[in-house]
Amino acid sequence: MGSPRRINLNRKDSVMHPDMETYLWITVKAFGFALVGIYATRIAFWAYEAMKWGV
Repeated sequence: MGSPRRINLNRKDSVMHPDMETYLWITVKAFGFALVGIYATRIAFWAYEAMKWGV
């Protein structure tokens, strides 16, 4: 009866290089901010049009 092999889940050498993971996070965050900016701009334009027409 051998002892069961432990699987170390929090290994430092994960699938990606740590720097690559950081760059991926920066890219995801930048994409999210871009989406939020686009929606904010659309809402601002809609509010401007509504104000212009006095609705």
